[in-house]
Amino acid sequence: MKNDNKQKKNNKYEQIHFRISQEDKEIISENARKCNLTVGEYLRQVGCGYTPKNNEHLERIHDLIIVNGDLGRLGGLLKLWLTDQLKVSYYHRKGIVRLLHEIEYNRLQLEEIMEKILKM
Repeated sequence: MKNDNKQKKNNKYEQIHFRISQEDKEIISENARKCNLTVGEYLRQVGCGYTPKNNEHLERIHDLIIVNGDLGRLGGLLKLWLTDQLKVSYYHRKGIVRLLHEIEYNRLQLEEIMEKILKM
């Protein structure tokens, strides 16, 4: 009985050796990283007919959160300027226009990130 268990443990995993180009290795490694898997686990899942889940969209969502926070801060700053006459007179029209351009730039960034997420 002990020999049977020992054999099962020794035969549980087999190794497969093969050669690939450096370019293919980099592609496989990058795909595994995107799925948050080791290269071995990635190849095992693909080889067994599974499609590993790509986690790259999580990075894009993180980007959205950052840009959204920037927009919130810029909007708050604009509101503060517009409600305080002293600050409005200090920053003049050019500062407020520049802030509006930054808000528009961040809005466009949000749009680009959302398009990337939808294309995944």
